[in-house]
Amino acid sequence: MLRYKLLYAAILAGLVCFYVLYIDYLPLVLLICALLMPLFLKAGLIWLHFTSDAHLESPTEVCSAGGSIPVTVVIENRSPFAFPKGTVQLRVTHGFEAGRETVKIHFPLQAKNSTRLSLQISADYCGIVNVEIVSLRMYDMLRLFHTNIRKSKKSLPLLFLPKPVELPLEASAPPVENPESDSYADKPGDDPSELFGIREYQPGDPVSRIHWKLSFRSDMLYLKEFGAPVDKNTLLLVEYCPPSRQEGENHEANALFTMLYSIALQLTAAQHPCTIAWYHSEKDEAERFSVTDESTLHEAFRALFQAVYVMGSEETAIRYTLGTEVFSSAILLTNLSETQMLGILERSVTANHRTMLLIGKSTAQSSEQTDIMTVSADSLRTERIIV
Repeated sequence: MLRYKLLYAAILAGLVCFYVLYIDYLPLVLLICALLMPLFLKAGLIWLHFTSDAHLESPTEVCSAGGSIPVTVVIENRSPFAFPKGTVQLRVTHGFEAGRETVKIHFPLQAKNSTRLSLQISADYCGIVNVEIVSLRMYDMLRLFHTNIRKSKKSLPLLFLPKPVELPLEASAPPVENPESDSYADKPGDDPSELFGIREYQPGDPVSRIHWKLSFRSDMLYLKEFGAPVDKNTLLLVEYCPPSRQEGENHEANALFTMLYSIALQLTAAQHPCTIAWYHSEKDEAERFSVTDESTLHEAFRALFQAVYVMGSEETAIRYTLGTEVFSSAILLTNLSETQMLGILERSVTANHRTMLLIGKSTAQSSEQTDIMTVSADSLRTERIIV
């Protein structure tokens, strides 16, 4: 931009010399036009600044790792002026990678029109990739001045989910009562929509359950027993601690979240509700998401990736958040062999069965209450996972 200002100064000096040598109307008009030109150019940029804006948009903000998401920078020019040169600088940041990638695009801007600049964003690992407009400048025709375009949406977080793998889930954990379930247990309960059995009336039994037709046919009172509606409800408790090496961090994090996503996706496809939970050390509370379909699963993973570096273990917070609910099974996914979460899982979580999945480690703690399984980060398979 400095060279264009020097060029303009040289042209202006030439016009001054031209007017001095040939004192006439034409040299004077040219000199006055050259002197007034920057004022008009600056006024056009000011008009552009207050009447135009830019934003990022994408047809989808969710993709699997290894794929790509199209992102478009949309610049709306509502002024009656065209601008031959503009530059936009974008910064692309991955949640699990240290480096940042910078993309710079040059473009012209037409009068009273919108300009769309498209690019593809890809990621080899799962996580959140944030695309941000760092700067967006437009230059006048002589490139003497510039202005920054106002940005109504300057950042766009893209969710890259793990590639799911088929896992050996074993549905052998006893279910828990759920009033909204269509399945019933083989034991008495309180739901009048499913008759479990008939027994003799005992003092203290509710009169409303007496089987009057059968009682009239005999000399005794009989009572109806109803089936209890039950359902599977799996808790997926997550713990992640970044390893020391950056390369290992990407691989280990991708392995852990691939295992988590694969389990949750299979449960969702089987209409098996699950709860994803973790401890957020900055908020000092346990966060939980009830997952019933892919939309709520994406919402849970977006929050999970944002909290991945502030995870920890705190028994009181987990007990307060999860202690009032009974789960059919609870699965702890961690990359720490010496984890406090195992004790929290056994003391603060009520579940019919407990499993600990240790990702990328060769040694594990021992426990009499919990099945502890070591999962290879390469194959992401284990013998069985009880849900």
